[in-house]
Amino acid sequence: MPISEKKTFSVYTTFPKSALSGMILCFIYLILGKFSDLLPKEGFSWQSIILVFFLGFLSVFFWDRSKEIYSKILLGMAAGAVFGFVFGPEVAESLSFLGEIFIRLLKMIIVPLVFASLTLGVVSLGDIKKISRIGSKTLVYFMLTTIFAVLIGIFFANIFRPGDSVSESAKEKYQQQYKAALDKKLQDREKTKDEKTLKSLIVNIVPENPIQAFSSGNILSIIFFALFFGLVLIAIEKEKRQSMEKLLETLHDAMITMVMWIMKLAPFGVFVLMANTVANSGLEVLTAMIFYAFVVILAFAVHILLVFGTSLYLFGRINIWEFFRKTEEVWLLAFSTSSSAATLPITMRCAEEKLQIPKEICGFVLPIGATINMDGTCLYLGISAMFLAQICGIPMPIEKQFTVLLIATLCSVGSPGIPGGSLVFLIILLESLHIPTSGIALILGIDRILDMFRTTVNVLGDMTAAIFIASTEKSLGQ
Repeated sequence: MPISEKKTFSVYTTFPKSALSGMILCFIYLILGKFSDLLPKEGFSWQSIILVFFLGFLSVFFWDRSKEIYSKILLGMAAGAVFGFVFGPEVAESLSFLGEIFIRLLKMIIVPLVFASLTLGVVSLGDIKKISRIGSKTLVYFMLTTIFAVLIGIFFANIFRPGDSVSESAKEKYQQQYKAALDKKLQDREKTKDEKTLKSLIVNIVPENPIQAFSSGNILSIIFFALFFGLVLIAIEKEKRQSMEKLLETLHDAMITMVMWIMKLAPFGVFVLMANTVANSGLEVLTAMIFYAFVVILAFAVHILLVFGTSLYLFGRINIWEFFRKTEEVWLLAFSTSSSAATLPITMRCAEEKLQIPKEICGFVLPIGATINMDGTCLYLGISAMFLAQICGIPMPIEKQFTVLLIATLCSVGSPGIPGGSLVFLIILLESLHIPTSGIALILGIDRILDMFRTTVNVLGDMTAAIFIASTEKSLGQ
């Protein structure tokens, strides 16, 4: 009885609240149309008023029933697209500062998160002298599969060119929208012309002053320093490095919590960013996202079948379909939670019981893999950067594509194993390529779906690596 009363009460409160929201939005629309120049007079009609009412009604109605943050992000994306289409560029532009705040919040945590994640990832290897053989093979395998993943992503982005599915007129509108941000990037690049060559790029990875690299946000230098610092921590006595490990773990956990808090604002940030994008570019630019998602998922499938399938057949003597069957509970959990960290206990148990991998190898390879082996993430980063560059009309010559390969590979090492964690590193990659980061509004709405797929790829890659290591150690099935 109480349960049914609670459900009835929820229904009877949601409808009036949704209707009131629709009427309030209609009132605002009428005021703007009658007493301001923000709305075009020729587009002001009863049809648009009805559309505005349903925008307010459906937004609140589905918001009340949305449990997951990413369903709310999808709602914010859809509502923002309709809002921008109906209210036009003037109104959307007046709200654009809210989207900028959301982007700045994400940028704010990049430097401490990258440093803490990468340093802890290196320190987690433990005593390199004792585990040099297994550790070196694991790292080489992770690096090779990661590089293959990025190359597959870049290849698919070049072949299918999802960004080109947008017409030239829509591209021009989109480029004009972010012209100021793009011009600033180009000016900054002109000030550092020496960084254009591959030789100078490699030299500049090593920071002269780590503090300066941190303050200026030089990501490549920060990554180098974090990796070097992690190796040094391993070399010193355990008692002396424990305090630093605890400090880094606290910093890492704090940054992860901050990411989760900021992601609660994502529906509103996406709403504003998408409204501004659609208002200035039109709905046509949104059709490119469907094709973009198709290309990403297709690239995931090719990586699994080609790279993982070949490794399993050559080293594990197991068919890829049998591998899927034995690990069903793992990849289903990874797909539903979008968290490789949350899936790790099930991954370790399944690897031991179903795949017959020795416990010591599972205990070493799989936890490290959940931290630094992110094939799905780096493939996604590569395609996403190329896609947004194509949308913005930014050329991507071979040296820039090499930068995508380098940064996507290194960023994937520090990508946190939580839902949406790769968003932070996508911003890093876009910043490094001088691509306006506001463009992530185009793909953030469908990021939940792609996050499910890329997490699955990440977890499958960890188990494949464990099979490879066990096979080379002659201990598979023992």
